[in-house]
Formats: sequence, structure tokens, C-alpha cells
Amino acid sequence: MSYFRSLAVLFLLLFAVTASAQTTSGTMSGTVIDASGQVVPGADVSVTNEATAEVRRTVTNEVGAFSFPGLQPGPYAVRAELAGFRPFEIKGNMVLANNRLALPPLRLEVGSLAEAVTVSAVGQVVATTTTAHQAILDLKQVENLSIRGRDPISLLKILPGVGMLANDQETFGGSFATPVPNIQGGRGQTIYVDGINGGDGGGGGNFSAAVNMDAIAEVNVQMSAYTAEYGLKGGAQVNIITKHGGAEYHGTGYWYNRHERWNATNFFNNRTGTPKPQYRYSTLGATLGGPIPKIPKIHGGNKLFFFYSIDDTQLKDVNALRRYTMPTALERQGDFSQTRTTSGALIPVRDPLTGQPFPGNRIPMDRMDSRSMALINMMPMPNATGTGYNFVTQEPSID
Repeated sequence: MSYFRSLAVLFLLLFAVTASAQTTSGTMSGTVIDASGQVVPGADVSVTNEATAEVRRTVTNEVGAFSFPGLQPGPYAVRAELAGFRPFEIKGNMVLANNRLALPPLRLEVGSLAEAVTVSAVGQVVATTTTAHQAILDLKQVENLSIRGRDPISLLKILPGVGMLANDQETFGGSFATPVPNIQGGRGQTIYVDGINGGDGGGGGNFSAAVNMDAIAEVNVQMSAYTAEYGLKGGAQVNIITKHGGAEYHGTGYWYNRHERWNATNFFNNRTGTPKPQYRYSTLGATLGGPIPKIPKIHGGNKLFFFYSIDDTQLKDVNALRRYTMPTALERQGDFSQTRTTSGALIPVRDPLTGQPFPGNRIPMDRMDSRSMALINMMPMPNATGTGYNFVTQEPSID
């Protein structure tokens, strides 16, 4: 009984996760017609995922239409055939997450099954089946965009309707998380990774789900007028889609490096003569995806796939240049005759017994407290001259 109870608990947990997830699949639909433009009911239509070789089949209805819902994002080949006609095939149909792809009519011509018409590339077609206003970054764009801090939120800055983003952060998320920018002039965006909440506050506000840039396949932003199944909350819906394994093994390896030797000395270090601090980012990473070899009694091979990525960043982050006011050599001897405000006014030092300033703004040596002097002498001597400060320091870079 404990075995079945464990299975029941596992099922409930999986259901709970699924219930809170946003749709990440796509839909493909179209119509089969003959040479005269008349619809062809009863035609066999199949779609093949060109990455995983997975095949799905259906039959056109009485008006020659077909639809494939719940398709994993990726390229698909579509094939239509019927006895007495030459099969017709279109390759390279890209299905995107949260999208409905409407194909041009598949035209069957009279002929034998030994003949076939194949179209290897299809131009972009107008999406007439949805009113959604959306923006998409595909794999090629993601790979070619240079992001200094390797933070996926920086990808959004090139999309239309996205509010101004600050400069790329040095590291992913900065000190905590990355703020999600305003989209279409509004707030309350919701952000997901593969349909799962990727941020704080119900998915919006801050993006805190660490995602390796080299593992991202697509960034899809549903801006407005999206269909009901994609909108769990108000505002724009941002979905980051990660890569997945296919029927063949593919992988990448990379090394990103930043070092102070490639940086100029900044203005403030240069002005104070402070040496250039250590600034080092070394990111080693790799990805690998493909089919899981056939496992007897579990799966027959070429039906189970994996994708793995690792992204390891080692860094030395620069500390800011610090400015302080330290006791001067005269002040350590009780002489405050030269102690002035930034506007040049003398700062009076008053005798606590009389409430009046000490003569000449100097504290007599016999009135100096030895314990206070010991503490004062622990502080470093001034090393700079500036407005409101006389000591400059830079702490070692942080690992």
C-alpha cells in the first residue's frame, strides 16, 4: 500500500506543478486542397519534428482542415497524401512557443504515390488565426546578441515596447535579482521559464530563476490581446524557452573572459593615483543534448531525449573607491586651528567645562585623554587632498 500511496503523492505533486505552469507548446493548422482549389476531406496529414524525428498524424475533416495542438517548439516537416494524388511535403516550418502557426494551403495534384512534391523552405506567413500582439527572439538572435553580464533579461531591451533598461549588470541578477522592465508602458509583467514561474511576486517584478544564456532557445513576449490560455495574470507575459535534446547528439563548449588588463584605469583611480583594481570574470561552460540510448523494458530508443548545460563563473568583482576624513597630524596633537568645513569656516572645538571654544582652537596636552588618543592613532594618516575628504582607499576585489 505504501508503494501506491507514494505514487499518489507523486502524481499530486506533479499535477500541482503543472496546474501553475503556463503553456509553452505551439499549434500548427492548415488546409488541404486539390489542383482546382477545392478542399480535400479525408487526406492523411503527418508532422515530423525535424529535431527529434517524432511523428504525429491526423486526417482532414469535411472542410479539408487539420490541426496539431500541443507541439513542442522547433522545426517541423508537414506531409499530406491521399490515394490518387502525389504526396505534398513542406519542410522547415518553425513552431514557436505560445504560438499558432497557420500554414499555406497544401495543394495535392493528381498523380501516383511514387511521385512527390516537396517544398524545402516556406516564407513567413501572416498569422490570421490569432489577434495576439507579440515579440519573439529566436535561437539565432539569442546566439548573436552580446550580453556582458549574461543576464537573459538584457535580451528584452531590443524588443519593441520595452521600457528603458539600465546597462547590463556585471553578473546575473546583480546582488539579488534582475528587475523586469515595463512593457507597453505598463507594469505587472509576468515572467516564466518553460512555463514555470521564474520570478518573485507571482512571476513578475524580479527575475530570479538562474538560466544559462547558452541554454536558451527562444524568448517569447505576449504583449497584449493574447488568447486566454496564455494569460494567467495582467500585463505582458514573458516566457523564456530553453533548448531540448534531439535525435542526434549536439553540444557546445565555451569560455568567456574579462580581465583588468583589457580595461583602462577609471577616472577616479587615475586622479588619486590609486592602482587599477583586479577585475576578472572567467566563465567556463558547456551544453550537451541528444537521445538517451535504448533501455530494455523502458523505452525502445529514439523516444527519450536529454539536454544538460553547465555555466560556471569565477570572478573578482571591483570594490568602489572609498573616501574618508581621517585625523590630521595637527589634530592628533590637539591642534584644530586648521580644521574647517568644506566652505572654509573654522569648526570650533569647545571646552566641555565652560562651553566656550578653546583658545586658538587648540586643546591643551594635559586635557587630552590618553585612551582617546590611542584610538585616534589607530586610524591611518591622510593620503589625499580633496573636498570633504583626505583619505582614499580601495578594498581588495571580492571573490
